[in-house]
Amino acid sequence: MPQYDGDFSVPTLIDFDGRLVVSTENNGARLYEFGDDGRIIPQHKAQNMDLWPDTVSPVLPDGLLLTARGALTLNVKGSVSMPLARTASLTAASALMLVCLISGICGAQEDQVMQDLRAQGKLISERGSTRATRYAVSNKIVTVGEKTHIAWLDSVSETMIVTFDHATGQWSGPVRVGTGKDNHGGPALLADSKGSLHIIFGPHGGPFQHAASARPNDPGEWVKQPDFGADGTYPSAVFDAEDTLHIIYRGGEGGAKRLVYQRKPAGQPWSDVVELAAAPIKTGYTHYHSSLTIGPDQSLHVSYDIYFNGSAQCAGHLMSRDAGGTWTLADGSSVSLPVTPDQDAFFKRSDASLGVYNLVCDRDGKPWISANHLELWHHDGAQWRTVRPALTAGITEKEEGSAGGAISINNEGNLHWFGSIAGKLWLLRSVDGGETFARMHVADPEPDRPLMGPNIERFTGHNRVKTPWLLYSAGVKGPDCYGHGLFHKVFAAQLSK
Repeated sequence: MPQYDGDFSVPTLIDFDGRLVVSTENNGARLYEFGDDGRIIPQHKAQNMDLWPDTVSPVLPDGLLLTARGALTLNVKGSVSMPLARTASLTAASALMLVCLISGICGAQEDQVMQDLRAQGKLISERGSTRATRYAVSNKIVTVGEKTHIAWLDSVSETMIVTFDHATGQWSGPVRVGTGKDNHGGPALLADSKGSLHIIFGPHGGPFQHAASARPNDPGEWVKQPDFGADGTYPSAVFDAEDTLHIIYRGGEGGAKRLVYQRKPAGQPWSDVVELAAAPIKTGYTHYHSSLTIGPDQSLHVSYDIYFNGSAQCAGHLMSRDAGGTWTLADGSSVSLPVTPDQDAFFKRSDASLGVYNLVCDRDGKPWISANHLELWHHDGAQWRTVRPALTAGITEKEEGSAGGAISINNEGNLHWFGSIAGKLWLLRSVDGGETFARMHVADPEPDRPLMGPNIERFTGHNRVKTPWLLYSAGVKGPDCYGHGLFHKVFAAQLSK
């Protein structure tokens, strides 16, 4: 049986040197071989997801597999799959042709699948909140020394944490840190320069709770810190080299909520609120899907969209090189705060609704932003450019349209994207700066438990990310902000060779 159902299986089968080429709209082009008994071997020998005809049969002239399908693409073993329309001048026709080198079907697909990693999932709770691991803007996993700490929400709003000790291979916990308002009160977890853990959690429009571990790298006991924040929700936080704690969140007193920033120097109180972005309405629902990261040069970076009146049609980035004192665009140009949709301050605008998940910085201090539809945005120091992992990871355009997830960059500079594609969880990885991506399947949904809330370990100032851990949950969304009587399963996944 093919991996994805729903194929109409209209295209004609093709004989290729005693092997069989099958091409369908949901499972791409597959190459099958026959056993010594003359029967077909059920598992395909090779697959290429760039060729996925719907109702048109491919042809095979001179070793090239061609079919009509809305874009012109060349995929050769060992090269990057890319639309030829980007590099050649073409005359529009009733249908462009998708071109695949048949001898490259096997090699291209093998290159697209990670061979060196596998995901080892562990069930860490069966009482997860209905948004147990949601909100990718908040980092929920941090590794300090030989211990990895993982935080989530149990029902309805209990912030929990477990720990994996890499030296012993043992798990400890869970430890309950505190209680929030509802299923929107999920935690942001990070560590300072001394290895003390900090967790920020709790509100859905209210003050944040902040706790620090009583001992470095030990979540067994927590010390409450002063509450803070202006009617906040959705924290995203980092530490800088001086242990100043920086945070952004949706908040602000009175009226429609804004994207705001605060900082807390070590041993000092929280700063006043600074408004970074605002929707052009005085009342009504707003959201900013805002994420904060810090670069190796200590620059702060914020990604966000501005959601109001039912959609977000602009996505932006702000940067500070003076620990949050002033903010600019990525190219250093000035910007008036709070940023509003009428300003020329966005890397993308669209009539369709946008969605930003999170951002990270590479080893050169340049930002990478994950957006909906598996679209990455990267500022290379001169301009923003779009990266589409689907083009090289064997992901169809149909699957790409359903995708959403978060990104991380590890110590070696490898880019990782973890998220949902057509209801299943996948990890994508690039080891060449985003030029090509390989993929790895992580999890399938249960019949009555859709997968939700993919989250990936990332850099927050003092931790190091060798191979990022993954976090996700499974269960129904629920009818409200509480989900009384509904419980999600919560899973942590370690990537290992």
